[in-house]
Amino acid sequence: MSRPCTGGEDERRAPEILRPIGLGLGYISPVSALIKWFPDRPGLATGMAIVGFGGGAMVAAPLSRELLAVYGGDRPGGDAVMRLFLTLGAAYFVVMMFGVSTVRVPAPGWAPPHFDPARATSRPMVTAADVSAANAVRTPQFWLLWTVLLCNVTAGIGILEQSAEMIQDFFRDADSGTSSVTTGVAAGFVGLLSVANMAGRFVWSTTSDYLGRKPTYVMYLGVGVLLYLLLVAAGSSSTALFILMCAVIISYYGGGFSTVPAYLRDLFGTYQVGAIHGRLLTAWSTAGVLGPLIVDRVLDSRGTPGRLAAADYRPAQFIMAGVLAVGFVANLLIRPVSERRHEKSPVVDAVDAAHGPAGRAYGARAPYGVQHAHDGGEFPLVTGPGAEHTPDTYKARIAVAWTFVVLVLAYGLLNAVTAALQLFTG
Repeated sequence: MSRPCTGGEDERRAPEILRPIGLGLGYISPVSALIKWFPDRPGLATGMAIVGFGGGAMVAAPLSRELLAVYGGDRPGGDAVMRLFLTLGAAYFVVMMFGVSTVRVPAPGWAPPHFDPARATSRPMVTAADVSAANAVRTPQFWLLWTVLLCNVTAGIGILEQSAEMIQDFFRDADSGTSSVTTGVAAGFVGLLSVANMAGRFVWSTTSDYLGRKPTYVMYLGVGVLLYLLLVAAGSSSTALFILMCAVIISYYGGGFSTVPAYLRDLFGTYQVGAIHGRLLTAWSTAGVLGPLIVDRVLDSRGTPGRLAAADYRPAQFIMAGVLAVGFVANLLIRPVSERRHEKSPVVDAVDAAHGPAGRAYGARAPYGVQHAHDGGEFPLVTGPGAEHTPDTYKARIAVAWTFVVLVLAYGLLNAVTAALQLFTG
C-alpha cells in the first residue's frame, strides 16, 4: 500500500487488501447499531446480525456456482468469472445501499416499550456505565475476553480445518486403509457443520440473554474441553457420536462469535462498543492463523490428511482441549470494569442528567412513536404505543427487508441441508 499498483501482481493484491477491510466494516457496523436498539435482548440482536454474516457464505458459494454455469464457466477464458463478479458486485451494492438508508442508531434516552433499565443493570456483570475504546484496551477485562475469543475460535477451526478428511480418517480400517465413510457422507458432514454453525450463532446468543454472558462462555469452553477429550477417547467408536460431538463444538464456535458483542456491551456499555468490538476481533484474525498452523503441523508430521487414522488426530485434539481450558480460566477471571475507567462525554452527561446512569447505559423511557436517530434521520417504532403513527413507507420497507432476508436465508439453508442429507444418502 506504500506505492501505486502499477504491475499485475499489485493489481491482484489490491482486492486481497481491501476485501478484509470491507469485511470488517460490514461485520461490525450493523452489530453495534442493533445492540443499541435491543437493550433488553442484546444477545438476540447480535445473534440475528451475525447469523446474517455467517449466512452470506451459505448463499454466496452455491449462487456463484449456479451463475458460473449460466455464464459458461466451463469454457476457456475469464469472461464467465468477470460476469460473475459484475453480477455479484451489482447485487451487493443494491443490498448494501438499502442497508445504508435503513440502519440508524437510536437517540439518547430512547427505550423500547415496557423496558426497565434499572432491572437490567441489576444483573451480575452488567454495567450501567460506559467505557471508551481507548480505556477499554487498558483493562484486564478486554484482554481476558480477547483470550476467550481466541481460544474458542482456535478450537472451532480445529474441527473445520480438515472436517471432510477427518471424518473419513476416523473410520479408516488400519489393515485395508479404506474408510467406511464415503466421499458423499463426508460432504454431508461438512454441510451439517455449516447448519450447526448458523444455528449456534442464533440459539446460543439468544440463550445468553437468560443465562448471562459469562455462564454461557463457561458452557462453550468447559463443555468444549469435555467434547474434545471424548473425541479422543471414543470418537472412532460411532459415526453418529462423532458427528454429534463435532456439531456441538461448531455450534459453540458460532455462538462464541455472536455472544461476544453482548458480552462487550455488558462490560463496557454501548458508548463505543463498535470500536471495542473491532479491536477485539484481532483475536479472530490471530486464531485464523494459529488454528490451521496447529492442526496442519500436527497432521503433516503424521502423513497426509485423508490417508490417516483416528490416532493421528489425537495430539491436535489434546492441544485444542488445552486451548479451550486456557479460555475457560480466562473467562472465570473476568470481573466488572473498575469505575476509574468509566467514561464521561457530552452525550453521556446529558442522558445522566435526565435519566440517571441506568438510563444512559440501556436507554431511558422516552415518548413512543417517531424517534430521531443521532444523525437526524427519522426512525419510527412499529410496536407499542404510537405504532399507529408509523409511516406506511417505513412499514413497506420493513416488509421488503424481511421478505428478502427470509428468501435469501431459505436459499442458503436449503443448499446446506441438501448437502447435509448426503450423510444418509451418500
